[in-house]
Amino acid sequence: MIRSDPGDQSLEKRQLNENSFLIYPNTPAKAKDYQELALRTFFLSNAEAKQVQTMLKTVLKTRDVHVDEKLNLVVVRDTPQAIELAEKLVASVDIAEPEVMLELEVLEINRSRLKELGVRFPDQVGYGKITPDVVSSILGTAGNTLSETTTFGGALAPGFIDTRKTSGLTT
Repeated sequence: MIRSDPGDQSLEKRQLNENSFLIYPNTPAKAKDYQELALRTFFLSNAEAKQVQTMLKTVLKTRDVHVDEKLNLVVVRDTPQAIELAEKLVASVDIAEPEVMLELEVLEINRSRLKELGVRFPDQVGYGKITPDVVSSILGTAGNTLSETTTFGGALAPGFIDTRKTSGLTT
């Protein structure tokens, strides 16, 4: 068991398992070589794998990105912090395109029926004189009225105007 602190001797340690430690010089190059890496596979539904690979390499500066175009997936190997950022980036890119639904109604206009639209006036107009109500009375011998019958309205005197004929009209 290692009891001394490796930091005292410009050394760094990483525990590999219960019984093993990795001790390496504390330099930027060795720290990069021995840093802990994670692996994550992204199955894409809507985005293209090549475009996601380019985005991850550009934004995160990740070198280890593998693309399988047949399965439309991207595999990334990097630090856990970089994998977390990659998850957020892939989630923001891999969204379905919005769909627009149009509901159409096609109408056909027949110009010959244009005159039939709107108010339809009668073809002819009747006129004449209405006879007054007729009152029939039965008088008794003393001159008094025994019964009275009223027939309402009379007959309309015949006559009509044809409104389809426009000859003789002035505007």
